[in-house]
Amino acid sequence: MKKTILFIVAIVLSISTFAQSFTENFEKQLTHKEDFTVVNISAKMFELMAMIADEDLQQIVSDLKSMKILTTGKDASKYYNEAIKLLITHKMYEELMSVQENNETIRMFTQEEKGNISELVVAILEPEEFVLIGFNGKINLREIARIAKMIDIKGVEQLEKITPQNKKQ
Repeated sequence: MKKTILFIVAIVLSISTFAQSFTENFEKQLTHKEDFTVVNISAKMFELMAMIADEDLQQIVSDLKSMKILTTGKDASKYYNEAIKLLITHKMYEELMSVQENNETIRMFTQEEKGNISELVVAILEPEEFVLIGFNGKINLREIARIAKMIDIKGVEQLEKITPQNKKQ
């Protein structure tokens, strides 16, 4: 009986872990959370943005459920490498693209559900800063680039370079 209860608890815990986004899980694993600035943008905030946006942007924003940004200027390389290692070893994420420009490295990963992109993770490493951005919801990559421009998120503009041949929407 004890083994059965432990097994059920383990399954419930693993399901709840999978239900969370990569950025949420990464944040929970941090040992020095005080070194990070964390920004959460909820579905409600996207709804408010949609109220003042044009029709095209309203549709895009209404499909997003959340966005989380983690950033630190301390041990940037260490955190970047840790995030990339987790993304690569996690079989649910596929690398979409990587960009090496000057002293900046950007890698983007997606998770798909039923043929649609449900999560986009962007990891950015600069000499003195690490940034991890997670978008959740029904995601159209070119449209995410427009939103990123609107709220001035560095690095995500690389998504505009994706053509339909590179990745299906």
